Amino acid sequence: MGFSLDKDASLFGLDDSTVQHQSKLEAAQVFSQLRRDLDLTKTVLKTLTATRFSKRRLKDTLRNNLKKLVNGDKESQAISHLLHDDTVDPEVLIDRLIIVLSTFTKTTIQNIERVGLVDIFASLFSRVIGDCEIYPELRDTCIAIFNDVCNLNTTEDGQPTENGQLLLDLLATRKAKRRRLNPPVVESFGLSETALVPPEIDDLDTPPDLIPKTVAVQFFNARSERLDTVLGDSAMLQAMKTSRQWCWERRREALTMEQNGLRTDSIIAMIPRDDAQDISFILRVGFKAGWEIVRQLEFST
Repeated sequence: MGFSLDKDASLFGLDDSTVQHQSKLEAAQVFSQLRRDLDLTKTVLKTLTATRFSKRRLKDTLRNNLKKLVNGDKESQAISHLLHDDTVDPEVLIDRLIIVLSTFTKTTIQNIERVGLVDIFASLFSRVIGDCEIYPELRDTCIAIFNDVCNLNTTEDGQPTENGQLLLDLLATRKAKRRRLNPPVVESFGLSETALVPPEIDDLDTPPDLIPKTVAVQFFNARSERLDTVLGDSAMLQAMKTSRQWCWERRREALTMEQNGLRTDSIIAMIPRDDAQDISFILRVGFKAGWEIVRQLEFST
């Protein structure tokens, strides 16, 4: 790595006294360490689930720092400048706040104050943080904490504090923008008239086979994003999404960043040899949800 007297004059203190140069080096060292801590947090939050987040100190750190921010404590002054930055997209700003609030410790705050970085931390942070990518489930958990802390820490007349209202407005703006820019696209699906023609039942003494006796093929790996076109917002679909199979698949997709994911084995099609038998679909649902469906339908043993 080379240096330039013109570009790096400040680094070597060429225009400063020894005392001024030492102060700048100390400030740079404090920010450099904080930057490493922030990078580590950013990496961890990319794949950390809400459950694992709750078991780590990160959750307590975030909540404690958030409480200070909402109440306008002096220790939150550096983060407060970040909250007041209205030039950043709400979605991006929320992710940045989650990272900072999960990173700052009492020592961090003391060091920032000691070297005089309080007023410019937000600008420095915005220049170096880059893209933030937080595990979606974890982001929802953190946003719930934001709402909780803002509503619990109010003024004497029960109104949100200044910073609390800023946060609530930020969350509302984000929600409205996501609803406007990313409306849910539900693919339409309907059965053809031919498919809806019932079969002719001639033999009333022999019931149809409940399970195909001659399964010719089983189909797996269904397109999971199309399930709602078939099942709608039904209890069965909700139950499927609590199954171990479904949760394992979604977790794996998030960790591996698979672009062609969105597949599931929570539903399997069993195709008989001919149309003398029905096609069977086997659905995998969560244990508790499954039992509720069993009780609702009053199965017989």
